[in-house]
Amino acid sequence: MDIERNTLESCSFIKGKVADFPKVAVVLGSGLGGLVAEVAVHQEISYRDIPHFPVSTVAGHSGNMVIGTLNRVPVCILNGRKHFYEGVPMREVVFPVRVLYSLGVETLILSNAAGALNPSFQVGDVMLIEDHISLFPAKPFEGMPDVEEKSVSHPIDIYSKELIKKTLQVAKKLDIPLQHGVYTAHSGPYYGTLAESTMQFQMGADAVGMSTIPEAQMAKMLGMNVLAFSVLTDLAIIGSHDHPTHEAVLKAATAAGEKLVCLVSELMPEL
Repeated sequence: MDIERNTLESCSFIKGKVADFPKVAVVLGSGLGGLVAEVAVHQEISYRDIPHFPVSTVAGHSGNMVIGTLNRVPVCILNGRKHFYEGVPMREVVFPVRVLYSLGVETLILSNAAGALNPSFQVGDVMLIEDHISLFPAKPFEGMPDVEEKSVSHPIDIYSKELIKKTLQVAKKLDIPLQHGVYTAHSGPYYGTLAESTMQFQMGADAVGMSTIPEAQMAKMLGMNVLAFSVLTDLAIIGSHDHPTHEAVLKAATAAGEKLVCLVSELMPEL
């Protein structure tokens, strides 16, 4: 896989469809497609039509790039993502981030559905990700020589403190309760055991999922501003292990996602 050539070909195709690409992009996780309904859509492109673009096979990820405006601000929405557990190299998981950067995106907002590890969290809460613990077995820039050479100075402050501050201000103005904490993710595709959840909480994680971290690392490595959220769809905490199903997670994400939609929409002018 020639990353640089494939990136150029993907960008060339998208530029042929979109004359002025937005500076802000949002990646939507499982069941969080409700944000698209708030966008004044100018263009919609299926991932399948974009050369080399990874197509998710997971329910709840529609697989469309949506270009439009949200609260009068130009935005690109990636409605769904490819996961490492779908059996692809990590470079394919983060390929869309590289394409967005090459198209001129400066700010990347990431979202996911996650399990709550912190016992003070509830199903339906939205957590602002302040830091993360990666349990993935592969580096996000694997097979990318132009990025790998920068890995020795990999930034430790992945999530923009300035954007976090602005988000907390907007949440307070809207009176939206907003949790904040540390997100951890593993390769999946399974929901962890009670012992695993206990270990992750003791390590310092407040929520657990199977995505987002590689994209955040790649975006920061490329110099983008990164903001990320988890919608808490099940309880993975000690003593509350409820054996979630993917269907139940999608249902909970759809219901709780309304808070995230409102928050991101109001945040857009601040970006």
